[in-house]
Amino acid sequence: MTAAVGAPDLGPARVLALQRSIGNHAVGQLLQRKVRVDGGKKRVDEAYYKTGKGKALGPKRSISSLIDDPMRRVFEDVSELEDFANGLTDHIGEVVTQAGELFWFRLPKDKLTVLGEYHDYKDGNVQDVIRALRTSRFMYEPFNEMADTKALAVPFTGTQTRLEQANKDIGISKFADRTKFDPDLENITIKALTGASIARNEFFSLPVKARDDATWKARASTSDYSMGERVALYLSFGIHIAADLSKHDFGPVNFVESPYVKARPAATRTRPPSRHSRSPSTSTARSTSSSSGPRAGAQTSRSRARTCGRTSGPSWTTSARSARR
Repeated sequence: MTAAVGAPDLGPARVLALQRSIGNHAVGQLLQRKVRVDGGKKRVDEAYYKTGKGKALGPKRSISSLIDDPMRRVFEDVSELEDFANGLTDHIGEVVTQAGELFWFRLPKDKLTVLGEYHDYKDGNVQDVIRALRTSRFMYEPFNEMADTKALAVPFTGTQTRLEQANKDIGISKFADRTKFDPDLENITIKALTGASIARNEFFSLPVKARDDATWKARASTSDYSMGERVALYLSFGIHIAADLSKHDFGPVNFVESPYVKARPAATRTRPPSRHSRSPSTSTARSTSSSSGPRAGAQTSRSRARTCGRTSGPSWTTSARSARR
């Protein structure tokens, strides 16, 4: 027992007294070495780091202080322990949640890891992990980009300026290092469309009193947007995008590159003939008269009489009757 704890005065009698005064759990925490190596199989050489040559190691976190504090930390090996103390790791760390809980957290060093979260969840979220690991190797949903497209070569200068401001307002922006890793995870154009859609269909359509509802105004935390603020932010990006597009000179219209114009069918409308226009039956009768002799001419006269002599209805109706006869 004494060897395990490393304290000469902590014999069985002392342990029994502590169990009675502070409880079994507290004694168990006291007896268990907090800094372990080889994946937790053995304790670290405390004498070396507390009083020996290893005492000076750890400009970021002295290893002796890690040994003395109550948090349990498990390292793969001594090299990883010393790298952590020297501030050279970005895959292990101490996560502190908004609720005040403390966790030793490890991610795979050289593999892609996807973390799910509730935004601003008080019992732990992605931002807590990034702060703990002090890593710049991440992509995170609040970081957005204005992606270029070959089909629309427009300089979105105003949009990009506002986007950079918004990205800097994110609580963990100081950990992002774009020279090493791009944290942008989503395209702001999609969020701009989302903001415009929600504003149009779910906010502007509401009566004034309903817009004061807690759903639109309440914040999960002081560092987070409310629903209404987030929709307004995304809508503002839609306005910036539209402003940049309006400033761009697209040149003259090129109908060859516009399939929508080419595909539009010609507008046509059928109108009935005027009352004073020549009827189909009259034209037919005349053409027949010129080629069919006297008998055809008599038929033409009768047909013309029927066509011109009736005035009780529209001329095209009379002509249609003549044609049927």
